[in-house]
Amino acid sequence: MPTNREKYHFDDFTLEGYREILRVALGTYGFADYPNAKNLEQFVLWRHDVDMSPASAVETALIENSFGIRSHYFFLPHSEFYNLLERENLERVQRIGDLGHSVQLHFDSGFYGVDSEEKLERCLRLEADFLNEVLGVRIEAFSFHNPSAFDLGCGAERYAGLVNTYSDFFKRDVAYCSDSNGYWRHQRLRELLESGGPPRLQVLTHPEWWQPTVMSPRQRVDKAIDERAAATRHYYQQLLADHGRKNIDWEDQDPAR
Repeated sequence: MPTNREKYHFDDFTLEGYREILRVALGTYGFADYPNAKNLEQFVLWRHDVDMSPASAVETALIENSFGIRSHYFFLPHSEFYNLLERENLERVQRIGDLGHSVQLHFDSGFYGVDSEEKLERCLRLEADFLNEVLGVRIEAFSFHNPSAFDLGCGAERYAGLVNTYSDFFKRDVAYCSDSNGYWRHQRLRELLESGGPPRLQVLTHPEWWQPTVMSPRQRVDKAIDERAAATRHYYQQLLADHGRKNIDWEDQDPAR
């Protein structure tokens, strides 16, 4: 019986493994942008939904840039794992844009209780306008976060002027491969690419799944959580130090903590 490491291809999900996948993809596809994809006969759309870790997004963005690849980073304003408005995260988004990648909207319809296309349009416009202003970018596309049955039924090519990555066109005419939850959900991406691949392909990856060493999906999630907690703790400790204050516990302890 195969181990989980073998069954779910843990070894694929390293930064070196990511480089290898990009090398294979470059031999087969041109990398497209969402607004013009429908006019192309062959392409790959390389999409990242940044659910947990803008820091990991910078790592994958740097690797892509080293290959001359432009990909698409969809940031989630209502993430439970990061605050997009923190200075450090705003700087990370800026760096990803400076590397030549596009910055787009990862939209959580459940946050608003979206139950009509009219409400979808209104909420998308609100978030796109906000990100345009705060991030200094031009939002052109959106992806649904944890799409509901209603979301998946919204098949128009655009809502609020934004390309819908779950439109009928993408679901009908474009093949799809995703690493959601830290394993290949449809087909192993490298095998798909090495077989020559379909003429049109949308790849969804999440940067937090790609790490320097081999880890299980659970370990990768824990890493994102622990790094976020450590950064918050360090911020508070530094704030106290900068103002000459103490972090007092029940008993005196190592001030480095």
